[in-house]
Amino acid sequence: METSLKEKILAQRRIFYNNIQVQYEIVKALHHREMSIITAKTEEKRFTTRYIVAFSVAYLKKHFERFYFYEVPRNLYMSVATLKNIPIFSYNMEQRRKEPQYIEFNKNYKNYVDGYDLFLDVDFQDYEDLKKNYWQVLKINEVFTEYKLPFWCMNSSLKGIHFHIPSSYMPFEWGIDKLLEILNQVAYNFKGIYSADRIDTSIFDIKRLCRCAYSYSCDGSICLPLDDNQILNFKPKMVEMENVLKTIQIRNRGLLVRNVNLGEETLKNNVVKFLNDFS
Repeated sequence: METSLKEKILAQRRIFYNNIQVQYEIVKALHHREMSIITAKTEEKRFTTRYIVAFSVAYLKKHFERFYFYEVPRNLYMSVATLKNIPIFSYNMEQRRKEPQYIEFNKNYKNYVDGYDLFLDVDFQDYEDLKKNYWQVLKINEVFTEYKLPFWCMNSSLKGIHFHIPSSYMPFEWGIDKLLEILNQVAYNFKGIYSADRIDTSIFDIKRLCRCAYSYSCDGSICLPLDDNQILNFKPKMVEMENVLKTIQIRNRGLLVRNVNLGEETLKNNVVKFLNDFS
């Protein structure tokens, strides 16, 4: 990454992440989820840390400080799974890897999982590809809307879109192994039925990560939960940091989950019908 661009990104990140309303929304998005920090792909020296917990804004800010978050372009991720009783580990990475609690958690991650989102990642090569193939995002939105699913949608960068159905609406009683298998089938079948080749079907893993809502992507965009109008008329410029801070009321905005007025039982039934139909 060229020096001037890197300096701009570092300056923007500091401005954005020091916004208290942004901090609150990030902490809410990370509720019962693992937080992870990963160096941007543009950097030669890579850094990844996992299994961080942000219980509060104070914890989030402490993590940023202790992992030198503002000094290098890094992106913020969260687990697709929701977790229970996540241990707190040392900031010293060498020491952390030797801790019995860390070894046990890493080895038996499944035992801490108490939910898993339906997660679809639509990834485009560049803006021209996005313009040409954005119909695939609209198709997912159309089908999810027709099934009256409790979903939310956000951009993961200037050229990527994520769809989620929160874990609380998923049939976790089926067991995590069966659920992962079905979600894998759903993504492959959806991709095949609609020829939606920009849906990423490469990873379906219990430890899968996705971009954290309201985080700053190191291409200058904000991972912003999108409302209906923003999905239908998406343009990368609308999620650039300056535009988000200028035009979006971030306080208590949340994830914008659709159809919550239908009630939890109805929504769970709608999700099961969708999973059965597409698997």
